[in-house]
Amino acid sequence: LYGLRGGVARIFHTTTLLLGCLFSAVSLVPELHARLFGISEAIDSGATGRLELWSRSIGLWLESPLFGNGMAAFYTTYNAAAHNTYLQVLAELGVVGLSLFLLVPACALYATLNSTAVSVRTRNREFHQLHAGLLAGLIGFSLMIATITYQDIKLYWLACGSLVALSSYSCAKPLGTTHRKP
Repeated sequence: LYGLRGGVARIFHTTTLLLGCLFSAVSLVPELHARLFGISEAIDSGATGRLELWSRSIGLWLESPLFGNGMAAFYTTYNAAAHNTYLQVLAELGVVGLSLFLLVPACALYATLNSTAVSVRTRNREFHQLHAGLLAGLIGFSLMIATITYQDIKLYWLACGSLVALSSYSCAKPLGTTHRKP
């Protein structure tokens, strides 16, 4: 977004800087180089089983679709994680549990959209840009947790909570102001 708002020169400079940082990191950290460029070895050894795990989680969910099979049922059954937060929660807690799970990001989304509307009405450009960035982050995080297991999403909950806190803060009246009666 920073690059797009500044024209071609800023896009070029931003892209060059990011690529330079990536090249430096890959060159200086051998583990990162092996992780990024050693993927063919992982594929050859059978590390592409996520679709199979996702299929198993749907099968487990179909055994008890409303309330699920209980916490850690997927791991107990298959001795592995589903590598998809939504599917694992669905298999273990059912539709009811997934609905409750999705309330947190839904509240964060609502808070962000509400505060974005306030910043548009008050013509507060800085907060409007902040909310657009936070909303993009929430969407990105929500997509990302579809590929990791739910035990690893502490950062996701932190992002949701921070989003609500920042949205609430930006909608609050400034300190030192008083309300006048009409």
